Amino acid sequence: MDIRKRLTIQFSLIVVTLFILFSVCVYFFSSLHRKSEFIIRMKNRGITISQRLDNIKDLDLKLIKEIDKNTKNALYGETFYIYSSDNKLIYANYTSATNNPPPDKEILDKIKNTDKIFYLGVNEAVGFIYSGKTVQYKVVVSAYDQLGFDGLQSLKIILLVGCILSVACSYILGWIYSGNALQPIDKIINDVDKITATELNLRLDEGKKQDEIERLSMTFNQMLDRLVKAFETQKGFISNASHELRTPLTSMKGHIEVTLVKDRSSQEYSEVLRALLSDIENLSKISNNLLSLALATTDAGALRLKKIRIDDILFAAREELLSNVKGYAVTITLSSIPEDENRLSILGNEQLIKTAFFNLLENGCKYSNNNAVEVSFNTTAHEIELVFRNTGIGIPESEIWQVFQPFYRASNIENKTGSGLGLALTQKIVELHKGGIEIYSVINKETSVRVVFPTNS
Repeated sequence: MDIRKRLTIQFSLIVVTLFILFSVCVYFFSSLHRKSEFIIRMKNRGITISQRLDNIKDLDLKLIKEIDKNTKNALYGETFYIYSSDNKLIYANYTSATNNPPPDKEILDKIKNTDKIFYLGVNEAVGFIYSGKTVQYKVVVSAYDQLGFDGLQSLKIILLVGCILSVACSYILGWIYSGNALQPIDKIINDVDKITATELNLRLDEGKKQDEIERLSMTFNQMLDRLVKAFETQKGFISNASHELRTPLTSMKGHIEVTLVKDRSSQEYSEVLRALLSDIENLSKISNNLLSLALATTDAGALRLKKIRIDDILFAAREELLSNVKGYAVTITLSSIPEDENRLSILGNEQLIKTAFFNLLENGCKYSNNNAVEVSFNTTAHEIELVFRNTGIGIPESEIWQVFQPFYRASNIENKTGSGLGLALTQKIVELHKGGIEIYSVINKETSVRVVFPTNS
């Protein structure tokens, strides 16, 4: 069953249920009103007869009966029983209800001035005490409320017909209402069907961006933007990665082919092996960076994050760099060390953070005039700031925004080896940890990279 039919049925059931509850309440309170009104009418008739009985001398019962017979206010099937205080029958009218039994002694003993109805045969009856001029009467009046019951029967038919009509009307209106309500969703379905792998530039209409359907369109468009960005990144990544991986492989193949042309001396073989080792190291570094870049582009929720201290990781990266490359120098200046260790910690992946710091330290040393980099470490109430600074060739101002692109290398570093993945990987890692990175550079003077992480405190 589709949503439109389900909504129509649910809407109809709600409307019909409410109408049935309304009808039951109307019928119930109408029945109560009929009963209370009929009690008043019977009591008024009883009081009228009692007053006549009390006012006419010598108890001329024939006269009273004749007057009752000709009254216009007589009730359908009415019968009167008037007793003395000791339950002796004084007056009774059997003209219109001979089949209804008179009240028994138990009923007479319970008569009080209340509006409680009881039944004498098919007739409803009410009893009360009437105080005459000299004596008190026990009055019992019974009658059949033909007019009231006919009215209830008519009301029942009206409510039943109304219920049937409400079912039909609610289904028709529910079908129209659900169709109008689902029209934006139908439009979304039609628009989404038009979006294919070759038409990812198409977007859903977001309208005024106010209701839930329009916000759903916004969310879907944002998802498409992320998918397009991911596809473009993947396409560029595959293209650049294949090119960068081909370079050392081609170099290795060339060295081997040239060597195999003729026999070589042991010194020449040693030189070829050293060249091959350099190419292998370069290939291994590129592969590791590609794996780290792939890891850094994943969702943070997929990583195993834990509480880590930034200063400890910075020193560990420094030690790893200096042990791998001789002649590099790294100076770390701790501007302020807070007493609260939480201000030195973030929630992150230790290996990725270490990789980012290693890349920044290596680049700082590689592209400086003296193979040295200075790092200033500072903490504030809500963030950790690291600045990596060196003096060297710098980066052209027009290219600073491009150095974070994978495999991009500045135009003034042709004589320096590298893959162009370091800064791209570092930026991904920093952003993955909700941090920020900025580069400031002056050609042939200095370059500084500022990294900021929010703390857990």
